[in-house]
Amino acid sequence: KPLTEHVIVMLSRASRFLRATTGRSALLSTASRAFATSISQKALDTELFLAGGDKATFGDLLDNKRVVVLGYVGAFTGTCQRQLPEFQQLKADFAKAGIDDIVTVSVNDPFALAAFAEATNVDPQDVKLVADFDGALTQELGKSIDLSVGGLGVRSKRYALLVDKNEVVAEVEEESPADLKVTAAAAVLESFGNK
Repeated sequence: KPLTEHVIVMLSRASRFLRATTGRSALLSTASRAFATSISQKALDTELFLAGGDKATFGDLLDNKRVVVLGYVGAFTGTCQRQLPEFQQLKADFAKAGIDDIVTVSVNDPFALAAFAEATNVDPQDVKLVADFDGALTQELGKSIDLSVGGLGVRSKRYALLVDKNEVVAEVEEESPADLKVTAAAAVLESFGNK
């Protein structure tokens, strides 16, 4: 496994140990949460870059549609390399379930994401790869995680949101950034396809 994947696994184990020893539960369970909460105007106005360099705001990407927003740790990490191609493969199934678009967000630069899309055979027209280059959107959504101990800096938690007309109506989040359970494409489709 790549070094970054080992670091993420170690952080995952440390997180689970802290939860077990302190008795604190995770901030979010891995089960799908159903609720409606509006996305802040600050988040909607956040400027982002698409893979390759075009600019867009988060609001432009959501465009008052029904969108799956997928947050992931970063380009070229082992788990992410498995995760994104699954969404590409199930794009038609998401469309049949009433999902207008799939927007993936990572704290990376747009050029790394363009190379990542090419390396994983993900078509940025089907699955949008969005560079939250400075982490501003990730922080505003409350999805930042500090992976500095592994040399990754502040990154995104692994999560999925179902956004309908700029409101989050369902959400799943992995307990650890190394996990790929509730945010795997088939699991997201099952959780969000009926909402």
